[in-house]
Amino acid sequence: MRKVKSVLVLYVGIILVLLFISNSFAATFNVKNISEFRQALENAAVNGEDDTIILDAGTYKTTDDGIGTFKFSDTEAYNLTIKAKDGLTYNDVILDGGNIHQVLNYINTKAATFTIDSITVKNGKASGYRSGGIYSGGYSSSITVTNSTISGNSGGSGIYSGGDGSVTVTNSIISENSGGSGIYGGNSVTITNSTISGNTNNGDKSYNGKGGGIYSGGGVTVTNSIISGNTVQDYYIDNGNGGGIYSGGSVTVTNSIISENRAYDDGGGIYGGGDGGVTVTNSIISGNDASFGGGYNVNDGGGIYSGGGVTVTNSIISENRAYSSYPFDYGYGGGIYSGGDGGVTVTNSIISGNTDNGYYSYNGHGGGIYGKGNFINNIFADNSSDIYFGGNSNVYNNYIDYTNLLNESSYVIIKKDNIQPSAGNLNFTDSDFRLGAGSVAIDKGLDPNSDIFKGLFTTDSNLLAKVLNSLQSDKDGNQRIAGIAIDLGAYEYGSIPTTTTTTTTTSTTTTSTDAEISGISPTKGTYADEITISGIDFCGEEGIVYFARLGTKKMADVESWNDDEIVVSVPWELKQGIYKVKVATALGNESNQIPFKFLKPIPHITGLSI
Repeated sequence: MRKVKSVLVLYVGIILVLLFISNSFAATFNVKNISEFRQALENAAVNGEDDTIILDAGTYKTTDDGIGTFKFSDTEAYNLTIKAKDGLTYNDVILDGGNIHQVLNYINTKAATFTIDSITVKNGKASGYRSGGIYSGGYSSSITVTNSTISGNSGGSGIYSGGDGSVTVTNSIISENSGGSGIYGGNSVTITNSTISGNTNNGDKSYNGKGGGIYSGGGVTVTNSIISGNTVQDYYIDNGNGGGIYSGGSVTVTNSIISENRAYDDGGGIYGGGDGGVTVTNSIISGNDASFGGGYNVNDGGGIYSGGGVTVTNSIISENRAYSSYPFDYGYGGGIYSGGDGGVTVTNSIISGNTDNGYYSYNGHGGGIYGKGNFINNIFADNSSDIYFGGNSNVYNNYIDYTNLLNESSYVIIKKDNIQPSAGNLNFTDSDFRLGAGSVAIDKGLDPNSDIFKGLFTTDSNLLAKVLNSLQSDKDGNQRIAGIAIDLGAYEYGSIPTTTTTTTTTSTTTTSTDAEISGISPTKGTYADEITISGIDFCGEEGIVYFARLGTKKMADVESWNDDEIVVSVPWELKQGIYKVKVATALGNESNQIPFKFLKPIPHITGLSI
């Protein structure tokens, strides 16, 4: 009898273990058509498991079966992944709203993660300021998008995550969405190896009139990415901020490009509203505009606006503008505006061609920078003014024109070992401000390891450590120091790459290869002329083409984009001369430069009517 009981107990135990194992593994649904997809979404919501829905190649349109939006609703903390079948990419698997329906609607009342992998989500439409593409209404649910494209959605953001959920985007493109931000994150937003471009947030007098490319109620982290050509406009007071990025927390940008973004109010490129401030390293902030809408406004921070501190290292801040309209006669901080107690720390960077315009004049409050803090080893050139001081500051070892420093008498400003323009030429070799032989900026910097340098950071040892770490190499990744002293600006003349340990990751859908331009036709032209750029590894998805000259960068309108050929229109606002044309791919890689001669347009009479 005892033996029978033991066997029975063992049998029951085995059954319980098997039941536990069966409930511990995630369910997988293999889908080939819309009806199977809808059934998989329904089953995944009630099975009490983490779920993966694998889509076979095809276009899944919300309009094909008359039901509309693809919906998922759950009340348990289980994750959902929708991905392309192995070997397929976002070009093969497409979710399409037909410009009628929101594409994906995900609801989970518990903390869970919704993942989209290797899929295109396009042509969605929603009313209000939420999302035409991907909507998450979960209070704590997060969205992860990998190897995907979210484009051409309207009536709201491309991606919307409400509540305190985060958004993570990797190896993806978020483009040409309208009605809301390209990405709306109620909490943090993290962007890696991705492009956020051409998104338009119309605002419509709502709370969401903030952030053209990205809105985050928390922090934003951007790495190896491009945020370009995004717009936010809103006529409601205190909205229309952050053409490229709006953050209610801190903003960290590394090895990235923030360019040609537009804001109706403050922060054309970046708006950081939190105390954590804005940190930019090895990046380009160029051609952004805080003046887009006009109206009765004072607009601040063409490139960067921060309610906290700003830290910029090994970076280029160029051709940004802050413009204030009638009746105001000033804008604050064409390149950088900092109104916070954290102050501004700019080290080994280029501040060039930035302007702050008032309605009546071109001399506002800091074309380059408005703020207080430490300015070390930088090159200031061609700004409407270089610095408008908002507090006590240190200006050490910069190439800077003292006549372009404003509001000095109000504070204690210590200036040491700066170089005036009369001392010699900078001899830039290209539009990215690399130094050429004989440049007056070579070997003129303050040694970061010196006691004087470190003494400027006595109140913030963490900031000092961050800056010193960034200055181990220049913007190109080359060693600092190459000569007898560190150079001024973002690049070290005559240096070699640093020795680093590289970690290689494998992706099934993307390849990180440097693009190469082999030719351009025609080689000269004027406004709106179409030119063809030939080469290799441009990536199948649309990136950015720049026309650059003397620190000015203008983005061209793309007519067509293929891996080996791009057709663009010559941008407006160019001046007669030789420009360098460069391609930045959707994967964040940049090409070589090729010359293009811009010709002054000649008026032609094509007819006469009496």
